[in-house]
Amino acid sequence: MHLLKPPAGSVILWRTNQLQEQHQILKPITRNPREVWYSRDEQPMLVVSARSLKILAALVWYIGGTLMLLKGRSLLVEADALKPEQVWPWLAVVAGLFFGGLQAKFLFARSCQKNMDRIDALDRPRVWQFFRPGFFAALTVMILVGATLSRLAHNNYPFLIGVAALDLNIGIALLGSSYVFWQHKAFVK
Repeated sequence: MHLLKPPAGSVILWRTNQLQEQHQILKPITRNPREVWYSRDEQPMLVVSARSLKILAALVWYIGGTLMLLKGRSLLVEADALKPEQVWPWLAVVAGLFFGGLQAKFLFARSCQKNMDRIDALDRPRVWQFFRPGFFAALTVMILVGATLSRLAHNNYPFLIGVAALDLNIGIALLGSSYVFWQHKAFVK
């Protein structure tokens, strides 16, 4: 069996067994979170720790929630500039807080919990597995729909209020459900 040379500067002890030899896969003995698996036929595959995946998932979760709140705020500012001193922007904030809190507790926290459990169950977690492929597809669709709705809402007061309430709702739900990352100790070794 031909051994592939590890990257320069790394000291890795190699072991093989009959199954690995059949599939021509070499596995380093180290428990390094950045251990690399080498195969004769494939490119090196980055294997990371479950903690790294949880941190990546949390970053996406927090960044998404923060951006949604900022976008909702900017839409409310635009709505207030169109019709100053109206009560509707404040109602949008209250509705966003209320419905966002409900979604955080009953929908987003459950989804986040399932993702943390899925990450814990991965045998060889790879850097792109911090969310399921379907989630990445849904995230892309949500971003495109959100951008389109925001673009269509400009200079339309009721539409601005509705989209702002929706953005605040989702932002609060994302940030409100982020306690799951702390329960799973995603940021602690």
